[in-house]
Amino acid sequence: MVVPIGPCHHGKPELQPLERLKIPMVREYVAKGKVNIDELYEEVVNVASDARKCYAEGLTEKFNDEEFTHMMFLDA
Repeated sequence: MVVPIGPCHHGKPELQPLERLKIPMVREYVAKGKVNIDELYEEVVNVASDARKCYAEGLTEKFNDEEFTHMMFLDA
């Protein structure tokens, strides 16, 4: 089983069932951890540009900043 994490496999049709599981998993994590989702998202916003630099050139250009941050949030 492949779980799409990061931009390499993001959006592949054959992996969409697993992509759809990410939002419920984030909700469960937030509920169980008593974490404020907005604060958690803001932490990802703060490091997203640095995270983007860790990928090979050309791999993240198809994502605008908001899309990339959202992807990183769900994958983290």
